[in-house]
Amino acid sequence: MSYCVDKVLHGDVQKVLVNGSAQIKCDVSSNLPNDKVLLVVWYKNNLPIYSYDTRGAHSGNPSHWRDEDVLEDRVTFKSGGGPAELIINPVLEKDAGNFRCRVDFKLSPTRNSNVNLEVVVPPQPPKIFNEMREYIESRAGPYEEGGDLHLICVVVGGSPTPTVTWSSNGQILSSAMLDFSFPTALNSKLVVRNLSRIHHHTVYTCQASNYHKKVVSTNVTIELYLRPLSVEILFGNQPLSADRRYEVQCQTVGSRPPGKITWWMSGVELKASNVKVSSDGNVSLSTLNFTPTRQDHGKTLVCRATNELVKRGMKETSMKLNVFCK
Repeated sequence: MSYCVDKVLHGDVQKVLVNGSAQIKCDVSSNLPNDKVLLVVWYKNNLPIYSYDTRGAHSGNPSHWRDEDVLEDRVTFKSGGGPAELIINPVLEKDAGNFRCRVDFKLSPTRNSNVNLEVVVPPQPPKIFNEMREYIESRAGPYEEGGDLHLICVVVGGSPTPTVTWSSNGQILSSAMLDFSFPTALNSKLVVRNLSRIHHHTVYTCQASNYHKKVVSTNVTIELYLRPLSVEILFGNQPLSADRRYEVQCQTVGSRPPGKITWWMSGVELKASNVKVSSDGNVSLSTLNFTPTRQDHGKTLVCRATNELVKRGMKETSMKLNVFCK
């Protein structure tokens, strides 16, 4: 796996993403006339790893030496045009350490400079689990309206230790790091209480970062079971004629999954002829073919919408019958 090449110099500290390129600078300039560089030696943690030697050079070709156990074939030395650079590409995690450049001049005193190389290893992309420790790939739930949401974000790896945060719509959310996290894994828990309709299809993001320009993140979309928002009998408060057949409709909106519509009168369920549900499942329409009798005058016709997957998931409306006889 490779990452974008990026580095930041903070004085004598250089941070580089693993598999990127490190350019470790060394000042080989001199203000004395006729001065020149004789020898440049690079040390890592005080052990020599690379040398650039112009002494006894033939045809102007200096000799180069490297410690192949440390640098393999990943190193080059750039000596012309500005500060000299020891270039390591690609950088491995084992390359982290203190690099010292010693420059021997023909006339000037020997000069030493130090750079601490920090190799940043990004964490793996976060994985999100529910409260049952079941892995969530992209969608969580459905959860019950009025219930609580518990999500756990697990982040593995990363050097230095990454920071783990939760967010939604660009806003950082309050979360808690769990104390059973392992040395190679961090666990952050997000709790959202009293879920409401606004949380349906909300996207929550867990992100981890140990470097200002390298962030890994995972999204999860929340699904909810929702109570019916409204129930309405679409008939109007019009008088009815006894022994005449009427078609009465009842509409419910907002239940997920679509609410079950039932008709009742005097505690007895009436059988509807058909139910239609909109393509998005948000609206359900039930039709009742009803023939009132003179004994039905003054009774109440009830339309009830129920979502049994949600607590308090029932909503109803009624119509008082005004039946006239011929």
